Amino acid sequence: MMPIRSLPDSPSSPLTATRLRKGLLVVCLLTWLISPPPTPAVSTLNIPKPSDVLRPPPPPPTLAPSVVNLTIGRTLWEMRTAVDSSIPVHHRHEEEWIPGRRQLNGMPFDYQYYLWRGPVQFRIENDRLITEFPDVRYRVRVRLKESNEVVQIAECGYGPDAHMRLKLEASSEVRWGTDWVIQTETRFGRPQFGEPCRLSPIDLDVTELLNDWLNERLPSLATAIDRAFHQQVDAKKRAQMIWESLQEPMELHAGTWLLFRPQDPRAGSLSFDRNESVRTVVSMAFEPLIVVGARPQVDLRPLPPLQTGPTGQEGFHLAVPLLVPYEALNHRLTTEVVGEEIISPVGSNIQITGIRAYGSGDALICEVTMKGGVHGQLYLQGKPALAPDGRTLELRNFKFTMETSNLLVRLANRTMYDTIRDTILPYTRIDLANRTESLRRRVERQMNRALDEDIWIEGSVTTLAPDNIYPVKGGIELQLLIDGTLGISLE
Repeated sequence: MMPIRSLPDSPSSPLTATRLRKGLLVVCLLTWLISPPPTPAVSTLNIPKPSDVLRPPPPPPTLAPSVVNLTIGRTLWEMRTAVDSSIPVHHRHEEEWIPGRRQLNGMPFDYQYYLWRGPVQFRIENDRLITEFPDVRYRVRVRLKESNEVVQIAECGYGPDAHMRLKLEASSEVRWGTDWVIQTETRFGRPQFGEPCRLSPIDLDVTELLNDWLNERLPSLATAIDRAFHQQVDAKKRAQMIWESLQEPMELHAGTWLLFRPQDPRAGSLSFDRNESVRTVVSMAFEPLIVVGARPQVDLRPLPPLQTGPTGQEGFHLAVPLLVPYEALNHRLTTEVVGEEIISPVGSNIQITGIRAYGSGDALICEVTMKGGVHGQLYLQGKPALAPDGRTLELRNFKFTMETSNLLVRLANRTMYDTIRDTILPYTRIDLANRTESLRRRVERQMNRALDEDIWIEGSVTTLAPDNIYPVKGGIELQLLIDGTLGISLE
């Protein structure tokens, strides 16, 4: 889940305006509670003032590990392009004679040939990439030199039966190499001839000769395929781009940013699916944080050296602290509350002239300055917590005291104290379901976007729920748990 500094007012919060005018404390508490996450506060009548020595917050609970198993998939289109570009369609050598390396039918010979490789096809077999040339066509012309210097020319694949046919098939193991480079190791099987290549008019079968000739050349062809894959797939460049993109702040809303803060990427084995795509899972530890305010400055870390090994199943689990700094909270309170006039049940009305929140220990304290029927400060203290239903925020052990310049006014308002407290308590329960659902939609929206012209991030959030609330230095945090799936598609 993510830490947030402060979420803008939701137009769907009709309680805000009415409760702010219910009473002095309603205004303070609700404005705070309807903002992002609240912090725990312990109730006591001996409320420390801002001028007192404030206790440091207790150590926050340990965040659960955040792990992302990022599924990365790409179609084989680029590999198909690599093969097409590395192997010429036409192999023609019919302008001059090539000396044969041995004798044919007891006689020395020369030959000419033409070969058309045909289309390229891919299929997956036992996690290996099979490259097929299913319709290779060829023709061969042989010149035999008899001992009496008689020259005889024979051929197959010419004339009305033009072009003989054969099939070629290569198997490639695809694996991670060093430094985030995808490597292939390709080997060709034996050529699969259709009908034999019988020379006419001497009726001599030279299929085995052609088989030997092709097998001599197929290793260099396999090397050309591997070299083309290496040059065109360019996995390191894309890994660097994705790594940097995951470090950039993701804007969830105006003034609200999500930082993934990835570390320790580990790549799993490469595999293929039936959609002619190569896939892998990259597992990373995340330290997610939601920040409210100006866009955070991030020092991009370089892509770490490649680690390979077992990875988790597809999906992610994030424990995200949602941070609300006191300065952002106090700006919000001042904007919403200062100037409000409250109808007092006894005596003159009261006007709020100042307000601020701060923490001491595990307590959240709100100081309200007022004038009119009560002149001075009013202090509230309580401990925000999650209700047993796990989706409702409530304020426990809620109490407050008054410090005013008029002792008689303070003593005379004991009834007012009870009335205000009893009025506020029912409103301290805030349903977080709508807020977390809104946050879920924002996160999901940002998980589905283009990182580059040919790189798309695609994700979904299956659950997003508050888990814990705790004070930290300078603010309060709500711990959120987010689960879902996240993938990268490479075009």
